[in-house]
Amino acid sequence: MNAKKNCGKCEEVCPKHAIHNHRIDERLCDCCGRCSYYCPQDALQVYGEEIPLEQFVEEVLRDQVFYGQSGGGVTFSGGEATLQAEYLLSAASLLHRKGIHTAPESNGLFSRQLYFQLSRIIDQFLIDLKHMDGSRHREVLGVSNQAVIRNLSDLSDRDLTIRLPVIPGFNDDENNLRRTARFAKELKVPRQPLTFHSMSAAQLEEKKNICRQEWECIL
Repeated sequence: MNAKKNCGKCEEVCPKHAIHNHRIDERLCDCCGRCSYYCPQDALQVYGEEIPLEQFVEEVLRDQVFYGQSGGGVTFSGGEATLQAEYLLSAASLLHRKGIHTAPESNGLFSRQLYFQLSRIIDQFLIDLKHMDGSRHREVLGVSNQAVIRNLSDLSDRDLTIRLPVIPGFNDDENNLRRTARFAKELKVPRQPLTFHSMSAAQLEEKKNICRQEWECIL
């Protein structure tokens, strides 16, 4: 890397001091885009754009006829949709009044207040349950799974799907797979294991067999 490419301008202008040796610390970065604006080599780019709520709803309503035909709607993905709680609530509320089906994808780590607000206007919840063991969850993710378990239990009478991202070395052991499956069965809600792209073919087949037995579905 020549001197021009190694100018360090991104580190200099970052207001969160999230860039060191050309590596971005995602725990500090708030995606303001300042580094990409000042990069002389255009090595950094910000994807996506902020649009006013009214414009967002207007664009969604253009396809309203197709939602009616297909039974589809709007999925709020991310990142974590609930981190943009104010926008999520406003958008979902407007779409709810227009009869548009809404479904946020979430890690389930939202507050009781947000739970009550969402439960009034959201049609379907797609929530990840990354690990049943609270200590292991905190060790790797930095937070307990208590709020996730609570929110899943409270939402069990709603249109809820529990999803398990099968991550090798973290939650793919047989004990956790079976515990997660039993928990989903007790709540009587659909469950959906999600494959991890770097899993080998042999590992994947092994996890499929466990999930076929316990989840009654296929990865």
